[in-house]
Amino acid sequence: MVALLSARAAEAAADPAARGLLALIARDEARHAELAWRTLGWLLRAHGAPVRAALAAEVAALRERGVRLTQLTSGAPDAVLAAHGRIRPHAAEEVGRAAVEEVILPCVELLLLQAAERGAEPAAAGASA
Repeated sequence: MVALLSARAAEAAADPAARGLLALIARDEARHAELAWRTLGWLLRAHGAPVRAALAAEVAALRERGVRLTQLTSGAPDAVLAAHGRIRPHAAEEVGRAAVEEVILPCVELLLLQAAERGAEPAAAGASA
């Protein structure tokens, strides 16, 4: 989600230095997200049912509570903040909701489906990523 928020902020930023830094942050956060998804896939393969159950519970909780993003407050005008890569809270919440609905939930559902197709038993001891 941070990768998408940073990318959106980079697109909106007028200041070239802020735009460049936010684009760098977005790429770095995308790599972190990729590692997290690979790790989650490995956990599902290695540990099976307990991980599937925990993940399903987290998905249910996320669907129930929705996305809540913490926003820092500032007395600066919105236009000044936007020029330096700070997107408005409403826009950030939209990005967060889209990330959950279009990326996070479909990816989790796919991982859970793949895990269910493999069966309830974890992979052989020493499974690798």
